[in-house]
Amino acid sequence: MPEKEIKVGIFGGSRGQTMARVLAAHPDAEVTAICDQYRPMLERCRRVAVEAGASASVTCYEDFDCFLNHDMDAVVLANYCTDHAPYAVRLLDSGRHVVSEVVACQTMGEAVALVEAVERSGRVYAYAENYSYFRG
Repeated sequence: MPEKEIKVGIFGGSRGQTMARVLAAHPDAEVTAICDQYRPMLERCRRVAVEAGASASVTCYEDFDCFLNHDMDAVVLANYCTDHAPYAVRLLDSGRHVVSEVVACQTMGEAVALVEAVERSGRVYAYAENYSYFRG
């Protein structure tokens, strides 16, 4: 018997579109919520998710605090990379697993706070760093 689907939220509509497309097509994931403060980008990400197979009832949020209260198991951080650590800490402390799509932290203080949040929460934190390698 397959394990339960993982309910995933996506924070950041621009870079989050790729994750929405991938997760919506994954048999063990369910995109349940998307958050972006810019409404047109939020709607675009929702449309991409639905076209890729997500439920049309994906909930959209322009406010992170409301998004944080949504029923979800994990969140992909696809927001501004300079803001990943503080949001990751809040999500881990709320009991969610977290994937940082790019740069995990900006300072040693953020790194320490992130490590402590992972240890405190017992949740999975994954760093999905990506980089376009080029000659220059």
